[in-house]
Amino acid sequence: MDKYRKEQIEQLKRNLGLADNCLPLLEQALTHPTFYEGAKAPHKDNQRLEFLGDAILDFLVGEYLFKAY
Repeated sequence: MDKYRKEQIEQLKRNLGLADNCLPLLEQALTHPTFYEGAKAPHKDNQRLEFLGDAILDFLVGEYLFKAY
């Protein structure tokens, strides 16, 4: 993970109030599987975490829109 990406993920982790040891899972959840095409992926599969991340984003955006409008 490059320095800029690590800083961005660290900032997100702090904003969400997540534990310090969740950085690898957060990185895995935020990385699309095609990012690793043609290269050796550090994780077997991130589809499970990607689905969870999408569900959380759907919930948060839906809640925001419901309250705002």
